[in-house]
Amino acid sequence: MMSEHNDLDANNSFIPQRAFSYPYGYTSALASVIALVALILSMSSTFRCDFIKVNIVDKQQSLFGSYDEDHWYSFGLWIREEEETPGLCLEYNENERNALFDSKWGTARVSSIMADVFAVISAILVLSSTCVKADRRLWRIVACFCLLGSLMETLSLLVFGSTLCSDISDCKVDRGAAINLAASFLWSACGLIVAMYPDTANHGVTPVIDHAISAPPGSIVRTETTAPDGTVQSIVRIVNDDGTCTITDAAKAEIV
Repeated sequence: MMSEHNDLDANNSFIPQRAFSYPYGYTSALASVIALVALILSMSSTFRCDFIKVNIVDKQQSLFGSYDEDHWYSFGLWIREEEETPGLCLEYNENERNALFDSKWGTARVSSIMADVFAVISAILVLSSTCVKADRRLWRIVACFCLLGSLMETLSLLVFGSTLCSDISDCKVDRGAAINLAASFLWSACGLIVAMYPDTANHGVTPVIDHAISAPPGSIVRTETTAPDGTVQSIVRIVNDDGTCTITDAAKAEIV
């Protein structure tokens, strides 16, 4: 398929494509799947009541009412598990808040919310890469959002350095913290993948000279080919004054 064009916008750095056209190949699909899984894990770890396992020691048992000595209980960043009904989550009472919420616990809570904010923004932008071709600088910014999300997830683990774990009780990783670590790893992986998206500022292909097209000098001719996997590759040939053609990617050419 060939068509002639009179204009080629080389400055446009944000080009919508067909839905799920995968302008970056299936790399964008992989990044999108990772981002969605990481988003779900991020949200889950923040609002679980089993982020850490806590063993209340006898010397501070009075702070926690009916908690038994030498028994492991589940605590979350924002809610805790009811001591007599596993699986039932409750808000912290006033005594527990006064005993638990030191600076490190507060930092962990804020970091968990910031991680969710970065997770939502990153997931939306990464999903857009399945149907949008943009300048590499944009994807590097998206990659930074993913890595910041990973950092915030990691900072949520500061809860293990809080007064609860250092002075009042023994603590160990529970399901919520394990999910948090998985989300942090996935956001890092997603950020690295997005950072490696190819550059489109120069249409993604180094111009080469081609003698295959015969057309008047100054003509712009586009050719579309369909690969075995169903993806469509568009090539623009710009006819030079000497009759040769300069080949470049047609992603930014007007489609007719």
